[in-house]
Formats: sequence, structure tokens, C-alpha cells
Amino acid sequence: MDPGRFRPGGEEIPGRLVFSAAAKYNGRVECANCRSEFPEGSDSCPRCGWPPPAEKIRFAQLKRIFSGRYDFLRLLGIGGFAEVYLARDVLLERDVAIKILLPQHAKDPQTVERFLREARLYAKLEHPNIIPIYDTGVLQELVFITMKYIRGESLKQALVAQTRIDPQLLPAIAGGVAGALAYIHRQGIVHRDIKPANIIVEDATRNVYLADFGIARADSCQTLTQTGMIVGTPHYLSPEQIQGKKIDSRSDIYALGATLYELASGQPPFRGDSPLEILYQHINEMAEPLARLVPGIDPLLVRIISRCIAKEPSRRFQNAEEIVALIERSERSRAAAQERTVLTATTAAQRKKSGARILAGAGLLAVLAGVAYFLWLRPLAETNAEPSLSRNADIGAAAAAALSRDGAGTAAKTPGQTPATERPPGADAAPPQAPPANREPQVSATGENAEVPAALPAKKEEPGAVAGKLQDKAGSAALAAAPAVGTVRFSSFPPLADVIHQGEMIGNTEQVFEKTLPPGEQVFTFTIPGFRSAEVRVTVIPGETAKAHHRFPPFRNFTITARPFGRIQIDGQDYGDTPQTVKLAYGEHLIRVVKAGYLPVEQKILLDQETRNSLYFELVKEDKK
Repeated sequence: MDPGRFRPGGEEIPGRLVFSAAAKYNGRVECANCRSEFPEGSDSCPRCGWPPPAEKIRFAQLKRIFSGRYDFLRLLGIGGFAEVYLARDVLLERDVAIKILLPQHAKDPQTVERFLREARLYAKLEHPNIIPIYDTGVLQELVFITMKYIRGESLKQALVAQTRIDPQLLPAIAGGVAGALAYIHRQGIVHRDIKPANIIVEDATRNVYLADFGIARADSCQTLTQTGMIVGTPHYLSPEQIQGKKIDSRSDIYALGATLYELASGQPPFRGDSPLEILYQHINEMAEPLARLVPGIDPLLVRIISRCIAKEPSRRFQNAEEIVALIERSERSRAAAQERTVLTATTAAQRKKSGARILAGAGLLAVLAGVAYFLWLRPLAETNAEPSLSRNADIGAAAAAALSRDGAGTAAKTPGQTPATERPPGADAAPPQAPPANREPQVSATGENAEVPAALPAKKEEPGAVAGKLQDKAGSAALAAAPAVGTVRFSSFPPLADVIHQGEMIGNTEQVFEKTLPPGEQVFTFTIPGFRSAEVRVTVIPGETAKAHHRFPPFRNFTITARPFGRIQIDGQDYGDTPQTVKLAYGEHLIRVVKAGYLPVEQKILLDQETRNSLYFELVKEDKK
């Protein structure tokens, strides 16, 4: 029998977790003004009327509900859907992290289901780079997950503290996250929310953990979101995720690349004034090269990140194992290079020591030879001095005679003396011959006479004429190769504009597109329902690409609903059936809803930053007489 599983009186407490329900909770909540105790459930201090401290009321509530099992210590963080607390597991005597769904979301069945689905996904996973989950459940309307507490910080917190992460740590971070992704992808799970806030580095071990599977989805499970609904964080969403296409593991790889880009450079790959602008850039624009933002960055990191954030999924790594393998190969190569460096240094040191030993031995031999010479050889040389000198004199005379000869082996001439074998200068020289009568002396470039070849070309063109002909030919070739048209690239923000040229629609900027047009000034009209049309003038130059871009004024998403469903008209243009969320520019708009058999309704709105973002109509049936 589990201790604490029964209420006083022996009644068993239902539920998975072991809790002992205290008959009386002894935690006090004091008034910040007069230090009086707040009665449970009171909205104000009974003594001075001061409002209760919300965080203390919350802690008191949690400690009361989880009494006997978890002792709540402090709030670790709060997000859009849940808050995370550090608590002490009283029974198992260990620290845990408890993630609790926020009260306003605990009443939404779909959000609760998604939260519990996260726990079910977590429960299947056992990997050194994924935080283990201990328990989950619903207790007095508190929906919670209990997991291992990691003493460390998220990479988002690290970026706030130091702007960018040390490049030497990035391969380990990339390898750890890629390893976790490879594991969950094999389980058929796509995380869908890879970002710095969901990557935690443990202080003691520097191990990397992937967290928050709140919007992860298994291929076999049914999605809890509407078709085409975007889930995730705009800075890290893949193009196919933004476009509402079917996503797979390569979307996680794109998000990993965007995360590593921010860790390395201190800024996400795309930034903008609104989420929609960021999403547009993910689809249509290229991120600034990392080498420009971070001079000297490891080429391996640049290679990994650039391939991860490729627009087309087919150009990315096709699975996370490829990233892990690439990093491991690089680490092995570096380790081998370091080993070779150490071996080379050791060998050089050994050679240096051997050389020093050899030099020392040679020096010792030289000293011994000197001693031997002075003790034994020198007396013997002095005894035989005269014969040696005469013999050396003969050798010296022979050497002098040899040295007196020139380099060709001929004896050097004494001034004023001519050897018998030498002929006087010009003795054998041929007599000069007169030039032929029919050839005139020619003058060379140096001013001396030079002979002209016997055969000359029949006709010689002037250099200027040849150059002119070559220029004419080159000009004709260039003229023939020069393009007769130019290219215009069209885009807009928001990317929804129809582009009209000479009264004809030539495309829509939902995707950036290009057109070839004749040279000269061209005028294009950009139109989006709900916005004023705009003219864009572009000068087309043959062989070059010009940009035609228009940024429409500020806008908001505006939702129109009606009961029953009706047809929406905004400023006289049809927008389809209700309910509908449309993009409207700031300013005045006339919104009208019509339906057969019902009276039309309309309302003018002045859309600005403070305006409500929705409008509801109640349609009334026509009174047919």
C-alpha cells in the first residue's frame, strides 16, 4: 500500500500521483502593506484593503494542491501557454521541474489535449539529449508535467547575456541537437519548434538538451490545428511550414540552421517590423552571408548552416544523421591533426637532442685529437722538418706553374711576347665583300646597317588598317551578342499584390517572379484588395535585372464573422464568405455583408493600431410580403 494515498478516515484519493492531502495547510500569505494574513480566497486584505500579492497566492495554491508530494521553491519561467516551477520531490528527495498549464488555457479542451499529448510524446523518448519526463496528470484543474530539473540556462538566456555564443561551442551544440532530432525523427516525430529558448545547456556537464515538445506532432497522430494554420516561432519557421505545406523532418533541420545562425552571429537570419514580413523573407530572400557577419568563422559551421537553411527541402540535409556524421568526421580529423602535430614536435625534439649529442661527441673528439697532436705528432714533425720543407718547395713551384695557366689550359702571355703557335689578328679573316649592286643598304632600328631578306611579301597592310578591321569585327560580334531585352524582378510587402502592366495582369507577388521586357521606362500597377493601388516605375536596361518592389502602408489582419454565414464586400470588392480573416490597410473602410433572403448590413470602420481586430454581424431575415 502506498503511503499518503488515503484521506483521513481511510478514503482513497483517486489519480496516478501519490499525494497526501493535508487537513490544514499551514502556509501563510501575508499582506504586503500591514503583514496581516490573507484568508483563503480573499480578494483584499481584511484589515487594510490592500490587494493580495498574486505570486504568493499562486504559490500558496500550488503548495496546498500538491501538498505532501512537491514543495514549490520558485518560478523558473513563464511562456504563452504554461509556467515552469522548480520544486522538491518530497518522497524521492530530488529536485524536479513542474510545467503547469496557465489557468486561462486549462479551460480549453484542445489546449489541454495538446499539453497532455506533449507528455505522451515525451514518455516515449529516451535519449541523452532529451529531458526525461517523470509524470503527468490533472489535479484540481491543474494540468501538469513533471520532468528532470536541468541546472543550466537556455541558449536564449545565454544570447541575452553575451550577444553571441562562443564559436568553439557551436559544433557540440549542433551535434547534440542534431542527435536528439535524429532520434525523434526515427520515432516518426517532428518537433516543429526548434529555437534557442528550447535548447538548454547543463552547467556541470555542458550537455545539451532539447526541450518543449508542446507543438511536436507524430506522423500517426491527428493534428489539433486547423488546416493551413501556422504554428511555431516566425524567426525559425521553414518556407514549407509557412506556406501550409506538408512538413517533415527537414523542417526541423531548417529551424536548427536558423537557430545556429543566430547563435553564431547574434541575430536571426531574417528580421522585420512584423511577423508577416519575417515570414515573407523566409520564403523569398536570402540570409546575409555568415562570413560577412562573423569574420574568421569556422568554414564547417558555415557549410552546415548554409545547407540547413536552403529554401528547397531537397537541398538541405535529408536527415539529422548527416549533420552528426559531418561533425564527428571533422572532430576526428582535428584530433588526428593534433596528434600529428604532437608527434612532429616530439620527433623534432628527439632529433634536436640527438644532434646536440652528436655535436658534443664531435667536440670531445676534436679535443682528444688536439691533445694527441701536441703530445705525440708535433715532436715527430719537428724531427723531420728539413726534408719536408724541400719537398713542399717543389710542390709549391709546381702549383705556381699550374696557377699561371689560364682557364683554357694555355700558358699566360707575358707582355710584349707572342707565342709561336699564335697567329696575328686577322691572319685568317675573310676579305670584306661589297653588297650586291641591286640591294640598297637598309637601316635597322638602332641606326646601323641591316640586311633585308631576299624575299619580301607581295603586299603589306598598314597596322592601323588591320586594327580598324579587328575593331569593326569585335564591335559587330558584341552588337550581335548584346541582349535586346532586360529583366524585371517583382516583389511586394505584403506579398499578395497583383501586378498589372499595360492593362494586363502579369503575375502575383505571393512568390517573387521575373519578366523580360524591352528597354526603356516601364510602369507597373500593384494592387491588393483593402489597399490603395500604387504605380511603380522602372527603367529596363538590356542585359540587366531591375527590381520592382512596393511596400504597402501599415495593415492589420481583420476578422469578419456573421450569423448566419454571408458574403463579404469591403470597399465594393468581394472577399468571399464569412468567417474570413483579411488584411486591411490602416484607414477608413466600408464593410458590408450580404446574403440572399436577409437584409444587407454594413459598417464603416477606421482601422488603426487601437482598433479591434474583428467585426461581427447579426443578419436579419427579409420581411417578404
